[in-house]
Amino acid sequence: MATTTELTHNTSSYGTMGYRPDHDDPTKMVPNVRQNEFFPHATLPAPETEVPRPTSVQVLNDRTENIFFKFNDADGYINFGGTQQIATGEQPLLISPIAWSGSHADSAAGDVIFVYKGEN
Repeated sequence: MATTTELTHNTSSYGTMGYRPDHDDPTKMVPNVRQNEFFPHATLPAPETEVPRPTSVQVLNDRTENIFFKFNDADGYINFGGTQQIATGEQPLLISPIAWSGSHADSAAGDVIFVYKGEN
């Protein structure tokens, strides 16, 4: 029979498939449930809100103004232009920013979609 130490060696990687020790009875194993970040999903972050890096982004509404993306904490936002430069809502931009901003005062959550591929 395996010892408790052998059963709990993988508890730090909660998101991996397989089994983990039961919290109520460490001599038993229970299925290890995957977290949401392991599945494809999308978020609608508010402007200037830092989030985990997506696989791609889609601009749904640039409000005929410029869209800016931030790629790291050290640098500021980079101007990606408006509807003339970005095919709004038609093609995803294969970039991985941590935040976005719009130059229009009405820019809001839902103007840009952050798409996450998830893990296979």
